[in-house]
Amino acid sequence: MPIHASMVVFIIAKNNNNSFAHGIAQYQPSKNIYATIKWKHFDPSNSFNDKFSVEDVVFIARKFAIENSEQYVTIASATIVDKRDSKDEFDEQLIPLNAPHLIFNAIVTRDLKTLGETIYFGVETREYNSCTGSRDVYMPISVFYPAQRSRFNHLRTNLKIGRSLMISGFLHIVKSTIMVEATDVDYLKQDNLYNITKNPQTLSSTFVDLNKIVDEINATPLFQSLKKEKNIENEKDHATCELQQDKDTEESEQEQRPETDYNPKNEIKIEEAMQNENRKGKRKLYHDNHNEFNQEYDINYDPKEK
Repeated sequence: MPIHASMVVFIIAKNNNNSFAHGIAQYQPSKNIYATIKWKHFDPSNSFNDKFSVEDVVFIARKFAIENSEQYVTIASATIVDKRDSKDEFDEQLIPLNAPHLIFNAIVTRDLKTLGETIYFGVETREYNSCTGSRDVYMPISVFYPAQRSRFNHLRTNLKIGRSLMISGFLHIVKSTIMVEATDVDYLKQDNLYNITKNPQTLSSTFVDLNKIVDEINATPLFQSLKKEKNIENEKDHATCELQQDKDTEESEQEQRPETDYNPKNEIKIEEAMQNENRKGKRKLYHDNHNEFNQEYDINYDPKEK
């Protein structure tokens, strides 16, 4: 299942191609702090209410990925929240405080740990990045929630490494580490599903500084080695994809390049073929049963002259 994301963004740049539009946007996860996200929208001409422009405030939703510390979203739905006139002065208050809300499937990779008033555990997922064409983009994620949130108590006894979960929550990027403040956690492939959907809550001020959690995670040697290995794989996949795109573009240009009526190389090839056919036509192989040998005759040979 791809990571589904929804957020309100401010459109920074937009470029249109024949089959898709792409560009850059920003959102405001905390006051005066802006995060950049690259977006792509396939076949935008057939979508409803997506005629947004640069400097519009837009609610977008669909597939999300983080590759090489950069955020990407492939838009399926776009709704204009505020359309800015070119004569208007920019007002940062038009961009509401909001963090992307994610829904995704993942595998548990680290057990529950408690740090101060915060409980966290590790998961991982692999995604296809539609914006770059990269496959199996590795995304390690730290999921956290406040210790006093009793509806997550079942995780203490049921959470196991290797178990599949469906998680939803708000995205936070701390020192390049992907963190999700959980709002829902469901077990997959189980008869008894724990559906703990509640009204989402934003990051509480009673939380321990997330930097401490990130420092503890990054200090683990195994995590450092695994993260470095996966980053190398992602970079290789991205480079391979770019080479394939360049090759496809070159082949497309060659197919679209107009051909002229006169081509000297083709004329030489035709002339050589005609000469070969003429030489073949002037000669034939004749088998004489009496003399038991092959003789070569000119095609203009007249037996009456013998």
